[in-house]
Amino acid sequence: MKHPSNPMIALMDLVALVIMCLPMVMTIIAESLILKSLGLSLLSSVFIGILILPFLFIIGCFLVRLCLPKLKKGQFPVGLNIRYAAWGMHLALNRSIAVFQLKDFVFSSYILKWLYWRAMGAKIAFGINSSMYITMVDLPLLTIERGVTIGDKVHIACHILTNGKILLGEVKIGEGTFIGIESTIGPMSKIGKNCFIAPEQKLFRARVKDGESVGKKE
Repeated sequence: MKHPSNPMIALMDLVALVIMCLPMVMTIIAESLILKSLGLSLLSSVFIGILILPFLFIIGCFLVRLCLPKLKKGQFPVGLNIRYAAWGMHLALNRSIAVFQLKDFVFSSYILKWLYWRAMGAKIAFGINSSMYITMVDLPLLTIERGVTIGDKVHIACHILTNGKILLGEVKIGEGTFIGIESTIGPMSKIGKNCFIAPEQKLFRARVKDGESVGKKE
């Protein structure tokens, strides 16, 4: 496998940084224009600015994602190729919400976190029960149905890196399923309806049928 040269690594890193920053830059510009056009007092501008900021940021994420190459499932080498670059771009965009300290704010609201997940390409039902402190990446490959409960510090990723290659696969979680704290769900996992995943489980390429349990119930 041919590894990228130092200049190419620097260029890829710069592209990632730009993508990471774009939603917030767009948010600041849009918010400034909106507040200026309203002609509000300083106190009112601060209040309205805080209120609309997460919505503008989510719109920014959506618009940036539409411009990125599509994230596709499959296995491909790490290095200079469009599919690896596409994954890196989506990963950079996904990090933007944490870099700009908006994750806790957005994830504290059912409406805001659902809008964010949808804007990022995930097929997630409204009103799933989840901790503020969960991590989900590769969102265009993720499907979560209604009534799912996701515990604290759960990590859901649709990729894995191994032996110089990256594997991308869909993750699907069925209606009414419970996922315990500190569990990890990896790519190509399909969890059925009304399943129970005990705390601290690690699932990769898992097939869990409707109503099944993984791990011991306390």
